[in-house]
Amino acid sequence: MTIFLPVACSIRVKPIERDLRRRLAAHQLRYMQTCFHISSNSHPRLHALPRWRGAAAEGAARSVDVAGFAPISPRDRAAAICMVELEGTMAKAGLKGTYAAPAIEKAFEVIELLANRPEGALISEMATDLSRSVGELFRIVVVMERLGYLRKSDASDRYTIAYKLLDVAFRGTPSQELVRAAMPEMQVLALEAGQSCHVVVPNGGRGMVVAREEQPGTRGFALKVGAHIDIIKSCSGQVLLAFSSIQRTERIVRAAEEELGISVDRGWLADRIAIIRRKGHDSRKSPVTHGVTDISFPVFGFDRNVVAALTIPFLELIDGSQKVDLEAARDLLRTAAARVSDRLGYQSD
Repeated sequence: MTIFLPVACSIRVKPIERDLRRRLAAHQLRYMQTCFHISSNSHPRLHALPRWRGAAAEGAARSVDVAGFAPISPRDRAAAICMVELEGTMAKAGLKGTYAAPAIEKAFEVIELLANRPEGALISEMATDLSRSVGELFRIVVVMERLGYLRKSDASDRYTIAYKLLDVAFRGTPSQELVRAAMPEMQVLALEAGQSCHVVVPNGGRGMVVAREEQPGTRGFALKVGAHIDIIKSCSGQVLLAFSSIQRTERIVRAAEEELGISVDRGWLADRIAIIRRKGHDSRKSPVTHGVTDISFPVFGFDRNVVAALTIPFLELIDGSQKVDLEAARDLLRTAAARVSDRLGYQSD
């Protein structure tokens, strides 16, 4: 049985049996021979091996008696070529330990595609949109359905994302703790203010709604869970930026510029952030919806870093029949945000 040991491996055996030491060293040398004594004509990549390894092999040859070694077998030759190919592949990747996983990449491509297709898609449509063949995606989609991450409609054969993905995301990220702490306070807030509310967290270069509570009346305005918002211009987004560290704010802004293909006016944003920090919250007419005024307060974690923005899109009715006015809603929201922070372990100075 042939034992292959890496070239840079150091052999550490207790001096119990000299023959064992010599045999292990001999196997190491055999591996070196396999790597360095194959003609570069057999494989064009072999000549690119580092020179120091050649010196290491020569040193080992002088210190180990290798008389009677058989010529390199085809199996050893194949193993050496595989090792060199692996080195070449990793060198191309640029980082040691960076590997390609085509099946996983395709699975996430499918998820991201379906995230923007609420009506679902056939496998043939996925293949067209992703510029892949049906054969490439068929087994991946079937396995994802079997695992519960995709759902297939019996009526149309279209696939949509199942709620299991959302469940895993909540259980595997800090959002679960945040939502668990926020929901009781949001329910009280929606009832007392007669307004819907939602929680927004940073997600790369955007904000994302991770929880919402609709007001109990017959009329209201609310954002969907999972909705993305403009973190640079929105009320919730600027609250998150205003109460984040300078370094974190810059990371978010750069991510937004890359994801959205925009250029952010740092001077304008700095002025907005200063105003919000001074007030402790933000409140302004919605840039999207008539009759809505967005009010947002920061939510802090136990480490005193901002973790979310709690926001009311205050809907003012034409007949003035809303339960409370804007000022009262702002006070209720301030109290709710403070209580959520307290549930998360935040302690103010």
